[in-house]
Amino acid sequence: MFNPGQAQSTGLLQKCCDLRNACFDTCGISFSYCVKQFQKCTVNACVTQVDPERTKSCETSANLYRMTVSLGGCSKFDQTQQENCDCVVGEARLRKKRLKTLKSFYKKHNKKHAENKEKLDKLVEKHGTNTGKFAKLTYKLVSKYYPKSIKIEKDPQHAMYEAMMNDVKKGRAADDYRDEADDKRSAAEIEPEEDDNEPETTTAYVEDDGDSEVIDLDA
Repeated sequence: MFNPGQAQSTGLLQKCCDLRNACFDTCGISFSYCVKQFQKCTVNACVTQVDPERTKSCETSANLYRMTVSLGGCSKFDQTQQENCDCVVGEARLRKKRLKTLKSFYKKHNKKHAENKEKLDKLVEKHGTNTGKFAKLTYKLVSKYYPKSIKIEKDPQHAMYEAMMNDVKKGRAADDYRDEADDKRSAAEIEPEEDDNEPETTTAYVEDDGDSEVIDLDA
């Protein structure tokens, strides 16, 4: 699962970070769409603060979180997409899976909609023309029913990012982290390191009737 930043971020940006990770985990979504939604969320979270100091602190944190995503690049995102997507052959089977997906989601979060076959059919007809549109619908549903719509697992890299934020607040320039990241990237290109032990990852996903994979929502 995708973990360029921490899913357990605290404070004003908790929701934004949780939804960002859930967005990255959604099959068929685009990287740019998730980043754009995260930016909108953080701007809205920070602008609502009355205290100027809290606003400044919020904006600093938001900028740092956005930087961690850019440092991660697209490789992690691509890997996550591959892990969370299944191949469904045939339009009829794809439509059936999407209907089942929506019904299952609403059964957990809005039982009235789950039994409304007409509504489900219209949603699939409108948003099921391509994978990207259905992925955006999925994200919007997850966002609407947050926080019940996702489950957060502890991110082993959480401590590292918290330390990074604390250092920045103490005066260490964010550019220092970019330089370190560039150095590590250059070193990896010269002599790649092999890692036999795959690290744990953060998972922000939609639960579905005993199945814990995001793909159950993404069709």
